[in-house]
Amino acid sequence: MTIIKPFPGLEAEIEFTDTGIKYFRWEELTPPEIFKAPPSTGFAILFDPRMLVTLIRLRERYGKSITCNTWYKGGQFSLRVLRPLGKIPKGGSAFSQHFFGRACDLDVAGMTAEEIRQDVKKNPKDKAFEFITCIEDKVTWFHFDCRIPFHNGKAWDGIRFINP
Repeated sequence: MTIIKPFPGLEAEIEFTDTGIKYFRWEELTPPEIFKAPPSTGFAILFDPRMLVTLIRLRERYGKSITCNTWYKGGQFSLRVLRPLGKIPKGGSAFSQHFFGRACDLDVAGMTAEEIRQDVKKNPKDKAFEFITCIEDKVTWFHFDCRIPFHNGKAWDGIRFINP
């Protein structure tokens, strides 16, 4: 186990294990084609640390299992976190934050996506949500990302809720 501080001065840590990060295996965060042919330097370089920290903090906030990709156990999900460049799922964006390791689609056991979104809206300053800048609204999964909060020449503060 290795604990790193991703940015100088940032009060956040990521706990790495032999198989992934705290609570999550690399298979849950990568599609099969990347998992089976990883970068020589390891999987960590593929992800924005703010996204990884947020994923760990969400698991700790809710105290329940979180499902991201399920392909490795015969499930249907393979593009819910990191996506290979150019592999756009139906209804997806050509410039999705998933391509840059800054986004995650997930389900929390025993909770609806709307319950999670309402929790974020009621508690936007909670440490678990510190790095979230954008959330998709009106979808059955919880999508968060840690994009630069700037769109069409305008910046925003806090968390932006969008309709995909």
